[in-house]
Amino acid sequence: MADQIELKSATATDPVVLTLATAQQAELAERYGEDQPLVELHPDIEFLVLWQEDEAIGCVGLQPLGPAAEIKRMYVVPAARGRGMSRLLLGAVETHARNRGLTALRLETGVKQPEAIGLYSRSGYREIPRYAPYEDVALSVCFAKDLS
Repeated sequence: MADQIELKSATATDPVVLTLATAQQAELAERYGEDQPLVELHPDIEFLVLWQEDEAIGCVGLQPLGPAAEIKRMYVVPAARGRGMSRLLLGAVETHARNRGLTALRLETGVKQPEAIGLYSRSGYREIPRYAPYEDVALSVCFAKDLS
């Protein structure tokens, strides 16, 4: 089955990315309530989309911030979970960042996402203080990883 998996680059305006990001936001609304802010996709986010055969099953974005970058919109569709797809996406975005000469990654997730917190913790990310625009969001948890 692994030979049927493919990663493809995409932009923040790609309809496939928009579909996956919308699904992610709907899941977050279920966990956190409808009053959570909808964060727009910044146009300079580079995406990797994970395909299995002809179906997009996940995505991850990389938003450059000088010598570092922020991981955005990491998502795997529910039917593809539990098979290591999130680890594959995380490893791919880290490799992409290193290939671009970036030295560090950071990200924000939420306290009601224990699966994400576990993935990042097991993958060498360390919890850091909440950064803008999340510094006053009590439900946010931020992580960083040195790539050098």
